Amino acid sequence: MRSNQDLLHRIREAVHHPATARELMQVLRVPREERAAFKRQLKTLVSSGDLLQIRGNRFGLPEKMDLIVGRLTTNPGGFGFVVPEHGESGDIYIAAANLTEAMHGDRVVARVERRTEKGAEGRIIKILERSQSNIVGRFEVDDSGLGYVAPFDRRVVRLGVDRREPPRGSFVVVPLDLRNVHGLAALSMITAVIPGTVWCELAPDCAALLVHVFDLEDEAAFIAHFKADYELPLKEVFG
Repeated sequence: MRSNQDLLHRIREAVHHPATARELMQVLRVPREERAAFKRQLKTLVSSGDLLQIRGNRFGLPEKMDLIVGRLTTNPGGFGFVVPEHGESGDIYIAAANLTEAMHGDRVVARVERRTEKGAEGRIIKILERSQSNIVGRFEVDDSGLGYVAPFDRRVVRLGVDRREPPRGSFVVVPLDLRNVHGLAALSMITAVIPGTVWCELAPDCAALLVHVFDLEDEAAFIAHFKADYELPLKEVFG
C-alpha cells in the first residue's frame, strides 16, 4: 500500500471531481486485496482534512472544491479569519453569522463564497479539530432563562449552553451493504449506544435500516457518517 502523500498525489493527478470510494479504486486501479486498506486510508485522510467527504459519500480534494483547511482566529468583535495551512494566498474572512459552532484556534474547513478587493470571504462548513476541550468562563442566565458561558478569553465568542430551537427529530432510512447476521447484530448494539439515535426497524432483505435521529441537521451527511464510521468497519470484519 502506498503512503498517504503518494495517494494524495495520485488523486490530484488522476481525479478531477469528487468521487466515491468505488470510483476512486477503479480510476487508481487498486488491487482487490488492497481495497479494505485503501478505504481505511481514505478515512485517515478525511480525518486529517487532506480529503473531504461530501454528499453522496464522495471524496474530493479541498483545493478543487474551493475549500480551505486552516486555523480559525477570532476577534472579540465576533468575526474571524481562517489562516490556510497549505500556503494558499490570503486569509479567509468569516463573518460572525458564518462561524457556526467554530471557536478560536479550531482547525476547520472553510468554503470561499466570494472574493472582493479586500480578499476572500467564506463560511465554516466543518470543524476538524478543537483547539481546546475545556473553556474557563462565567456562567450567566439571561431574562428568558437561556444559560450561557461568557469565556474569560474574549476571542472565544460563541459558547451557548442551551438553545431556543427544539430538536429536529426525524426518521432516516440508511441503505445497507452489510448482510452478515453477526455484523448486523453488532451494528444494532453500536447504534443503541450512539447518542441521539435509535435502531427502529431492519428491512426483511436487510438492505435498509430505519433509524430515528434525535436532532437531524443534514440527512445525507448523517447517512454518509453512519456508513463510513459504523457499517464499513463491520463489513470489513464480517464481509
